[in-house]
Order: sequence, then C-alpha cells, then structure tokens
Amino acid sequence: PETLARAVYIIQVVLWHSKKNNFSNVSFYIGNRNWFKELKEYAREYNIKLYKTPQLRKNPERKNFYFFHIGKSNFPLLYYIYNIFRQIIRFNYPFVKYNINDLKIYHFSSNQFNLNNDGLKSDFFYVHNSSLEAKNIIYDCAKQNINEFELKNFNAVDKKLIFSKDILFPRKKLLFNKKGLSSLEHNFFKTHLKNYNLIQRRTNIFSKINNIKIFLTWSKYTENHIAQHEAISALGGIYAMWQYAFEGVSSSSAQMSTDLYFSCFSENFFFKNNSKIKYFINTGYLMDYQSALLKEKAQIVRNKILNNGAKYIVAIFDENSSFDARWHTGHLLQAENYEIILKELLINPNLGVIFKPKFAKDLRERIGTVNKLLVEAVNTGRCYIYENLGNENADYGYYSYTRTNAPPVLAGMSADICIHSHLCAGSAALECALANLPTILIDREGDPDNLFYDILDKNMIFKNWEEAIYAINNIMKSKTRNHNFGKWPNHFLNSLDKFRDGKAAFRMGEYLNTSVNLIKENKSRDEVMAIAAEIYTKKYGIDKITTIN
Repeated sequence: PETLARAVYIIQVVLWHSKKNNFSNVSFYIGNRNWFKELKEYAREYNIKLYKTPQLRKNPERKNFYFFHIGKSNFPLLYYIYNIFRQIIRFNYPFVKYNINDLKIYHFSSNQFNLNNDGLKSDFFYVHNSSLEAKNIIYDCAKQNINEFELKNFNAVDKKLIFSKDILFPRKKLLFNKKGLSSLEHNFFKTHLKNYNLIQRRTNIFSKINNIKIFLTWSKYTENHIAQHEAISALGGIYAMWQYAFEGVSSSSAQMSTDLYFSCFSENFFFKNNSKIKYFINTGYLMDYQSALLKEKAQIVRNKILNNGAKYIVAIFDENSSFDARWHTGHLLQAENYEIILKELLINPNLGVIFKPKFAKDLRERIGTVNKLLVEAVNTGRCYIYENLGNENADYGYYSYTRTNAPPVLAGMSADICIHSHLCAGSAALECALANLPTILIDREGDPDNLFYDILDKNMIFKNWEEAIYAINNIMKSKTRNHNFGKWPNHFLNSLDKFRDGKAAFRMGEYLNTSVNLIKENKSRDEVMAIAAEIYTKKYGIDKITTIN
C-alpha cells in the first residue's frame, strides 16, 4: 500500500472521480511514503492537493483492527527513541565464534508447525523424510510450542536475540556521488542501500549467535534474500532455497540470489531471468511424499460422500481473497467460486464436492451470504470442507496460523476431478496433476501469457464455472467416459519432475545432510558445495544439477 506505483494510480482514480462529479479542486489525504514531495507536485498538475498522513495499516490477525504505523518517516524522533530502548533491553554479545560440531541449519518458517510425518503440511518435511537429524535444525518457534519442539531434538531460536544495526560490519557504500542525480533518485538509492546494510548486519549477528552455517528459506519474493545471501557467504556459510510455489509467468519478484536451489522445475522454464544460482538441484516435486501418507484419510472422506448418494466428486481449490478487490481477488469473486458449484450440488444429487480453501480461518466470513448455501450443502452429506472446527486435531483439515494445513492432494485423492479456480496461481493444480489426478483450471481473471496455455489441451482450461460444470457433467454422464479428461501430458510433467518416485523430500534432506557432514570436516564453503554436487550427480545423474551464473 505504501508504494509509489499505487499512489500514482490512486491519484488518477481521484482525478477520474473529480471529473465525473465536476469538482474543480480536490484535497486528498494519503499515507506518507518515499517521494511524497514529487507526488505532491504530480497531483498538483491535476488540481489535487495532497496531504500527508501516517500510514494506516490493517492487522491481518485481528478482525477490523487498524493501527497507525510508527515508522521513522512518520515519527522519526519517536521511532529512534523506541529503537534505542529495544536495543538496550535485547542486547546480546555478538562476537561469537562458530562451533563446527554444533553447527545449525536455520529454517525460515512458512508457518506450518507440524512435528508429525502425517502427510499434512509441515515446515520439517525434509527432516521427517530423510536421515538429516533434527538436532541440526534451528527454527523461530512460538513460545507455546518450544517444549514440544525441543523434546523432538530441534533447536528453538532465542527470542531475545537482537537484530542490532549498531554492530561493526562491512557496509556497502554508494558507488556514485550525488552529482548528476536528482534528489529523488539519490534518496531512493540511499534508502535502499541503508536497508540492504541493515539486513546484512542483522543476518550476520543472527547467524553468529545461533551458529548457523546453512540458511534455508523459501522466501525469494522480496529483495531481502540478496542481502542475507551476501551476509551468510561472508561468514563462510551456505544460502539455500527450496521451491515453494509454481510460477507460470516470469516475474522480477521471482528472481533470486542463492547458492543452492531445490526444485522439481527445470531451470529452463523459470530461472534464467537474471537469477544467480550456483547449484540448481533437481530433486523432484518436494511434496510428493504426501500422497502415500494420505491415501487412507482421503478414502475415508470419499466413502463418506459416496455413501450419501454422490456418484462423482470434484475437489476445488481457491486462492484466498482480500477485502479490497482493487489489489487482489476480492471476496465477491471468491464467493462465486463457492456459490456456483454449491447451487449445482443442491440440484444435482449425483454431485459431491470437497473444498480445500487456501485460508480456512475466515472463509465463511469472506464468502458472506454464500455461507448459507455452504451449510445447506454440508447438511446433504455430499459436501466436505477442510477447515478448523475449534479443535486443532479435528478432522484432517486443521491449520497452523491461518493457512490450511491440509495439502491439495488430500482433497484431490478423494475426488474424481480436481479444479483449481485460478490460472494465475497453479501450485495446487500442479501438485494434483503430478500425483496423476485428473485436474482442470478455470481462468476467471484472464491470464493469457501463462505457461499452462502453451502446454495444456484447450479442454483443461475453462473461462468460467458454467463451462467447467457443463463439461464435467457431460463427461460423468457419458456411457463412454473420456478417461483422458483432465490428464496432463506426461512429457510436461516429466520435464518438471524427472523422478516421479515420491522421494524428493528425501533427496533434499540427504543433500543438506551431506553438506552438514562436509562442513564438520572443516571444508570451505566452495569445497562443500562442489563435493555435495559431485556426490549427488554420481547417484542421480549429471542432468540433475545445473550451475547458473
């Protein structure tokens, strides 16, 4: 919300409204941000007077709770006083040397705290499914989970560890002077360079105190990882990433800088758009272990729906929604993802439906009046939804934090056809297709440049729900049923996952375990990476690792 691009866009929206209503002069109050002076001049060209206010933000964890963001740009003196007290209270001695025999892999959380290898989503999937020992992992663990966590031999990060910005650490400097640059440009570079140096120092201290030698993360969608990579490299450590989501369209936000990258996707598809990857490790689809663990649970749900009269079942995945439809799929669009298929279920006694929402916590609130249809459908016994029912262990759909902990493949294995209701995000669809489950997509938003359009048959991507439902009913009612409906081409799936054996998580854990053992032999970071890659290629083939510079 605080970006320059949104401010320019909103000024144009204000202009549109002012013209529509014949307002000659307009006063517009907007949250403070970088380049406010330039924005003010830009707005003045359209007879709009811009006024600065503190940033008003919404707390994602609390309903209807907003707060003013106290940042240094809004309240500089208050911000610096707060920062001084925080550093004094949290101070720890940062000059710590590594203990090679007690080195750690830091796992950056994706908010899936699950210590059981039960097929449900877990941050520790590669530990559960390999010989890598839990004692080598350190993690930002919530207070209420620390005892359980440490009983399993994992290590919890001390919450009092500081990310101080005052410790001596080599800082990058501007490689140009102010001459020839506008104040806007100079301040832009200066601000981002300051932030870069801050992240570097934070990562340096954090890694030293926690004895971190491998920094493992999924987060490549901000620029922070570039500074983290440089900091851990300077300490002789290794920066590693794993593929979290499918990307069907190239994007600058998916560019990365890392030493290791664990993925099932071919580097030719996504990672030659200026990414810097020393070793691209093709492991296979990292969540492919889930299917074997979830078959029995999936069959229970399937039997329950069939026993209530359904003849065929569809599993449906959504992509969450935001209260503000201008910036994301709004609640209305997501409500329609439920409404249309629910109305079909209530008039079609042969249909069963399973919903696996991305975020279940506030789903019923977000879909509004459509929830009445959902309740009615559930009461038929032919509709099932993975959500938390107030008991963390209820059903198989409990979640940690707000993200549903049930993986898409669990719902998919209970169904005859899987439907991802968005083309702009296809991770759930791909997961089910790789598990050989019939899967179709609905491109409601319109994403013509998506990779899927080049690969999939036209009968697998539909423009709207009505077309998809019509096709499904025809297929299921036909006496000569088309068993290829929803089946993705093997050549495409094999190009993404060269193994298809359910052991991708094992390979990632195995690779990290090899690296840990090499570090304990006091090898340099370059030696560790080169030897680990050689061991992997000897076992799995030279085509399974690519070096991208």
